[in-house]
Amino acid sequence: MIMSMSRRRLRQLVTVIATVALAAVTVWLRHHEPYGGRFPSSRARPPAPAPTADWTELRHPVLADRPSDDGDSFTVRHAGGEAVVRLYFVDCPEKRRTPYNGARLADQGAAFGGLTENETLRVGREARDFTLTLLRGRPFRVVTRWEPVFDDRRHYAHVFVTGPDGTERLLAEQLVEAGLARIHTKGADLPDGTRRARFEQRLRAVEKSARLAGRGGWKQAAADNKAREE
Repeated sequence: MIMSMSRRRLRQLVTVIATVALAAVTVWLRHHEPYGGRFPSSRARPPAPAPTADWTELRHPVLADRPSDDGDSFTVRHAGGEAVVRLYFVDCPEKRRTPYNGARLADQGAAFGGLTENETLRVGREARDFTLTLLRGRPFRVVTRWEPVFDDRRHYAHVFVTGPDGTERLLAEQLVEAGLARIHTKGADLPDGTRRARFEQRLRAVEKSARLAGRGGWKQAAADNKAREE
């Protein structure tokens, strides 16, 4: 009788632990990208493309304007459907605080010379507005190998934006130039054959220029440097 009661209580305890764990995972997922807390139905989510060795250029991409879009990750519609794009090379600060991203915000703020959490969030929102305004107003190309970002629905890609003079520039470089992204995440060779290390070196030079000019997230660092020099 005692052994039977013990087993019954053990089963009840296991059930409670499993329920709590499932609830915790659900809450975590609802606060993370790329879907901004919304779970698309399985019918609305076709299988993700398999990674490829060659570059694929998405045909006729346009910004889908999803609530989850931010400076370095956003959804585009294209001739083949939709894709959630994550830029190579750069990481923009978070645009909002959640119960789970405090450590990441602190790390991002430190990368810009020691921003407070509120300052870091402000830069994140500026980065989001910069990217979305640019992609709404200018033609752009998305080139990808369908390399997944961890196990979510995003895929790394290079995004080339056409400027008013007709020339193309990588969105990642423009974000660094504006002081709205740190050089931090996976890099890749460019579709034209430029090696990853060479392009990253170029980004470091662009970042240095942005830091010295006090653009975007580097504004406070530039002011502190000036104060020390005086």
